[in-house]
Amino acid sequence: MSDNYQHIDFEILAGKYLADELSPEEIDMLENIVRENKDKKRRFFEIKKNWNLIESSRHSFNKEEAWKKISSKIDSNSETKIKPIYPSKSFSKRVWHVAAALLILIVSSYFIFNFLHYRQKTIIAKNEIIEHTLQDGSVVNLSYNSSLKYPANFKNERRVSIAGEAFFKVEKDQEKPFIVETQNLEIHVLGTSFYVYSDEGKQFTEVVVYSGEVAIITPDKKKTVLSAGDRAVYSNEEKRIEINEQIDPNILSWKTKVLIFENTKLEEVFKVIENSYNIKIRIRDEDIRDCLITATFKDMAVEDVLTVIQETFNIKYARSDDTILVIGDC
Repeated sequence: MSDNYQHIDFEILAGKYLADELSPEEIDMLENIVRENKDKKRRFFEIKKNWNLIESSRHSFNKEEAWKKISSKIDSNSETKIKPIYPSKSFSKRVWHVAAALLILIVSSYFIFNFLHYRQKTIIAKNEIIEHTLQDGSVVNLSYNSSLKYPANFKNERRVSIAGEAFFKVEKDQEKPFIVETQNLEIHVLGTSFYVYSDEGKQFTEVVVYSGEVAIITPDKKKTVLSAGDRAVYSNEEKRIEINEQIDPNILSWKTKVLIFENTKLEEVFKVIENSYNIKIRIRDEDIRDCLITATFKDMAVEDVLTVIQETFNIKYARSDDTILVIGDC
């Protein structure tokens, strides 16, 4: 099998194929694996066969009708003498073959059940913001270029993982704690709302609590409790948490589309606009960076926001591929 597929869980890939949950790229990947590896090809058809048996077993069985047929045969042969039958060697072999087949069926059925019941689901927000409600009623808002992973069914706990930016509003459930995994932290909650930022390309993880309480667990198992209004930043390099109450008013601007600036440098303003609208902005002239602006934008299109800034200062915009170039001065 090609080295490109060594890290792929073949049985999960096959199960997702049979459940009709593969993307076109994943289907191509599965076909390549089956084509290149005879053992994987044989295993795939075993899984497919067992899957079909399980599907067929779902059809209803009419016990009364079956008993009538058996009873009629018994009645019509009521005078037939019953003779003892002793199993032959070939019969014994067939029994063992049947037993082995049943064992494979049971094991495969267990795998398929667990795959369907506990398989991981992934939601990816690329060029859009996604609001998703989990099975327990908790709501997750995903920012641009962020992803969420969670099991199809929660068992003893509600464990999810996040990469990027997200806002959680968690339903209370005392018996099933809600746990968010990031690249370096675990966030334990019961019922609360909070913001998480965790990106592998950055050197920190940020958590802001809006209501209730959360507990942050670091890799060395140290626990820090945050209350509403607290902001915590974990340094991936220094392995420590810093807590303060200075919360950026634009931390959720990607979700609310409310941008608040008070004597803010244009360099920072354009960074907020980039994150809020998933666009790229580059300042060509250095003098523009330190220009100050005080303004509030509520639910405005990005073009309208940029126009207001343009009319406030002596600047203009130019497009370069997928980037907006800012030209001019204060």
